[in-house]
Amino acid sequence: HERDRAADPAADKTLWENISSNDQLSDFASVLERIGYDEVLSASRTYTVWAPVNGSFNLDSLNQVSDEKVEKEFLKNLIADFAHRENDPNDTVIYMLNEKLLKFSNKNTARLSFDAQKVLPNANMANVYNYPSTNGLLYIVSSPSVFRYNGYEYIAEMTGVADSFIKYVKHFENI
Repeated sequence: HERDRAADPAADKTLWENISSNDQLSDFASVLERIGYDEVLSASRTYTVWAPVNGSFNLDSLNQVSDEKVEKEFLKNLIADFAHRENDPNDTVIYMLNEKLLKFSNKNTARLSFDAQKVLPNANMANVYNYPSTNGLLYIVSSPSVFRYNGYEYIAEMTGVADSFIKYVKHFENI
């Protein structure tokens, strides 16, 4: 990691500092700050963040959604524990903070992608896609990953379903 620090000025900053200082990530930064993830990404715990560029998601729509839903279906679908590097030759499945599994693929190529979204190259270093930070790695992606409901989540989100059926399904949360 020391070599990265010498080569990239981003390496001496936290993930939050790198995100908040990047003009093309200002929409994403505002969502992080609203939910309190500016503090999470400033802490010493190691994360990998796949940050979507401005204009790739509807910020106004996200601002109309509850904080809980934004955290689970948007932010935690873009953040994972540990540092996941693109120089591993194998495609990997990443366990996200919302417990979803997303594919990090086409590593070591110009077609690097995360959940089928293009990963953009690091503006400071040729042939590198991550922005090393003191507490993890930042990747900039062309669009956010898609949140995919499992059967239980889908049923829990349905409106107009009989209350007794929803109560029956939800009682399994505590078992």
